[in-house]
Amino acid sequence: MRTRRDASRIFEKSGERVNYKDLLKDERWQTKRVEVFARDDYRCQNCGYESPKPYLDIGKTINLQAHHNWYERGREPWDYPLDCFLTLCADCHEAETFYRRELEEDLLDSLRRKGFLGSDISRMVQDLRRPQKRDWRVRLQRRKDLEERYGKGIGELPE
Repeated sequence: MRTRRDASRIFEKSGERVNYKDLLKDERWQTKRVEVFARDDYRCQNCGYESPKPYLDIGKTINLQAHHNWYERGREPWDYPLDCFLTLCADCHEAETFYRRELEEDLLDSLRRKGFLGSDISRMVQDLRRPQKRDWRVRLQRRKDLEERYGKGIGELPE
């Protein structure tokens, strides 16, 4: 059974043990997350929730969070390019963090069961790597298009 991950994880940095939650208090992280919010127009890129703006008080807690799309060992939370991040509301961020690994495993299993070959997956990856417009409305439309094409779940892909 999956348990909720939280920001109290311990990381090794240059032989020193660092609590991730403490890194998120760093001024460099606070600055980076405000850059992410501003780029995304202070709106959750999953559900469209909009926070009051401008968001200038970086010490204030709001319902928006900067989500890392990927991590690399040894990097500080703020030491990533801007396109690594998405603005998510707290609810969407928690769901993304909690369910992501399980959903990725389900996706790979479904692709295998449907007979997708490595070459098929390679084409999908190339398609996904094309630049995409960062707009929550585009994301919602893409989701509708996928549902229309494949059904509500990846397990319902056409034969």
